[in-house]
Amino acid sequence: MTDLVIEDGVCVGVIALDIVSGRIEAFQSGVVIFATGGVGRIYGNSTNALINTGMNMALSYWAGVPLKDMEFIQFHPTTLLGKNILITEGCRGEGGFLLNNKGERFFSQIP
Repeated sequence: MTDLVIEDGVCVGVIALDIVSGRIEAFQSGVVIFATGGVGRIYGNSTNALINTGMNMALSYWAGVPLKDMEFIQFHPTTLLGKNILITEGCRGEGGFLLNNKGERFFSQIP
């Protein structure tokens, strides 16, 4: 998606890039629902797909859509630095724990 089509304050469609053909396409709709996969790539280290850039929220915001519950963005700290390969949850289940850059327990104050 590259833009929303807004008429009289109502979203009536989207403009999108066909990643196979490279063509710009217009889609008219009575209802627009996003299923974009999130915005995990706003973090430098993430296991989210490279396409999850946050443009879905940005385009909505620019079109005047109020955003809600912005704190509910996925954050997964257990990736190998520089590779973004997920470290399995099983590591913590077996007694492993994360350290910050000072050697302190990461999230040690969580109740």
